[in-house]
Amino acid sequence: MDYEKMFKSAVDAGKMEEVSVIPFNFITEGQTLIGRLLSRKVHHFDETDSDCMEYTIDTDAGKVSTILGALVDQKAELKDGEIYAITYKGKTALSASKSARIYQIMHIEE
Repeated sequence: MDYEKMFKSAVDAGKMEEVSVIPFNFITEGQTLIGRLLSRKVHHFDETDSDCMEYTIDTDAGKVSTILGALVDQKAELKDGEIYAITYKGKTALSASKSARIYQIMHIEE
């Protein structure tokens, strides 16, 4: 099979689809991620031996992957296939040594 030839033909015909996923991290308050939730999967952190959900979202800039934290995982009722605007609102202290990231999550109806 000539994969190089297949690739060039697909480029010429416009028959390619981006499937790579870019990691996304909320850094500044007010930062918003808008797109369709494609999937969720469990992400394990070896250093803390804990799990949380990793969200894959289709955005105008491409597919991104982000972790929103246990608070969102446990409390938000996000559904695959739905469109959301997720805005980072900062952190709040849970205890002297723990904090949680706060998000405003808006469902966008089609």
